[in-house]
Amino acid sequence: MTRNNPAREALTRAVNRAIAKGAPVYENVPDYGHLIALQDGLAHERERLANAASEHERALRRVWIAQREREIEAEKVFLNLEPIACDLTDDELLAELTQ
Repeated sequence: MTRNNPAREALTRAVNRAIAKGAPVYENVPDYGHLIALQDGLAHERERLANAASEHERALRRVWIAQREREIEAEKVFLNLEPIACDLTDDELLAELTQ
């Protein structure tokens, strides 16, 4: 089963469009692969939480999700990524990125 990650797909399209328009490509660009892997893992863990069979399993998965969220925040700090203020909904943002 292939899992779709709309945020990653939108980012990939945006980067490819920028490169096609002549944006420079640098060799020493930060590697976001680890961040993406962490985000994918978080999405999978949230899916497992939604399918948890017992309250004990749900409690355990909530702890794991919180740990993954902290790890993602630490990775963003490491990559020097700053939050972007955006008043668009996820659907509006994806629609903007796919134009």
